[in-house]
Amino acid sequence: MFLFELQVFTSQMANGARLARSFPDTTFVLEHAGMLEDTSPDGWRKWCDGMSALADCRNVNVKLSGLGTFENSYRYETVVPIIKETVGFGSDRCLFGSNCPIEKLWTDYTSLYRTFRKAIEELSEAEQRDVLYNTAARLYRI
Repeated sequence: MFLFELQVFTSQMANGARLARSFPDTTFVLEHAGMLEDTSPDGWRKWCDGMSALADCRNVNVKLSGLGTFENSYRYETVVPIIKETVGFGSDRCLFGSNCPIEKLWTDYTSLYRTFRKAIEELSEAEQRDVLYNTAARLYRI
């Protein structure tokens, strides 16, 4: 089984969903939680709509990585809403990622990981296990 690592901007999510629907036997991994580059209310709404379209495709999973890329920071208040919205895919379709070494330009890995762990504290133990291990183990057969 091969994976298709999908990296799209918000404006490309509808095309990504069409692609995923066209190849239902292919497993897709959406990189960087869909790369939310516009955090204005309109940008957030468009990103949420795009994420919903992708979530409707059962063969699409989401890597929770690069969450601070467009702010050049990795702050709790930035990543929490992205994580909460994305886990709407189901924790069994979400996995942690770091986007290092790029993120090393504004944070270190230890700080990034601690912030991520704090951001997922509200998830159940089972959901945290999915995001931190189970989903990646299944997708990458590790």
